[in-house]
Amino acid sequence: MKTIVILGFETSLASPLVAAVDTFRLSGSHYKEIYGESGNQEFSVSIATENGCPVQCANKITIDAHLSFRDLPSHIDLLVIPTVCKKYVKGKSVNQPYLNVIEKFHKLGTPIAVNDFSVPFVAETGILDNKIATTHWSYIDEFTSHFPLVKLNGQQLMTYDNNIYCCAGGLIWNDLLFEIMSRLSTRELAKKSEKIVMTGRKKQQGMGSTSFSFGRYFHDDHSIFEVQHWLEENYSENMCFKEVAKNFNMSQRNFYRRFRCATGETPSEYLKSIRLHISKDLLQHTNNRIDIVTRLVGYDDTSSFSKLFKKTEGITPKEYRERYNLYPHI
Repeated sequence: MKTIVILGFETSLASPLVAAVDTFRLSGSHYKEIYGESGNQEFSVSIATENGCPVQCANKITIDAHLSFRDLPSHIDLLVIPTVCKKYVKGKSVNQPYLNVIEKFHKLGTPIAVNDFSVPFVAETGILDNKIATTHWSYIDEFTSHFPLVKLNGQQLMTYDNNIYCCAGGLIWNDLLFEIMSRLSTRELAKKSEKIVMTGRKKQQGMGSTSFSFGRYFHDDHSIFEVQHWLEENYSENMCFKEVAKNFNMSQRNFYRRFRCATGETPSEYLKSIRLHISKDLLQHTNNRIDIVTRLVGYDDTSSFSKLFKKTEGITPKEYRERYNLYPHI
């Protein structure tokens, strides 16, 4: 069983904190009940505060803690830092007990997940110096001024560097939690648990992911980063991966090996994922005909595209549009 500890801060936002608890506990009895499977709880999830007292969250919400810092186990598999309200980011003197816990487990090699305004809070420890990070968009300029040694990438909604996951906030926090779940357990568990949580996603209804799998960027191969960005900008073109490899100064064999090692997918699988993600966006936000959507995402045959879509999403493009189109009468 994996051990998850969530730090509870005064004036934390309640929703990201509770989201972390619910996300990892879904893999237990609730998950098994819905999917008709048997098995043990995947994660032990606890909220910890300095003295074990309840968390006095923002908006006058109180959440019970399970542990004090004295009772923390010597080994945990994930330390979660949910959203701290901006006004509470006051510096080391006020936050030192929490910063000590973060530094301690970082030195032990514990993965740490940090959400929006908690990123500058964690940056106080120095563990983000010379590391890639992101934070809430409204705090980017101030962050850069206060923490010049951090390689802040405000364009990224999620980042991963040196065992630290950073998130820009909002619903992307949920995506990050499920990505981490897939790394601590299995991708199948994460995908099934995600379907339980997200509105409108019932078993076999196939709405798919809320975002284009940000976990594909959690690696350190910068040449493959460049290939990924290029594919995401040129997905509608006819693709010859031999030429792609040549354009990025790699042999075809080395290109395939490095791409799969970095992303967990072959280049063709990655391209398919991009095209399907874009097609869902077009089906949801436009009234383009299915054959036009097919061409816009780089496929020539509507029938083949529809079969691929149904195989992946569980429903046809037409059914997807009927269920999720935001502007059906425009």
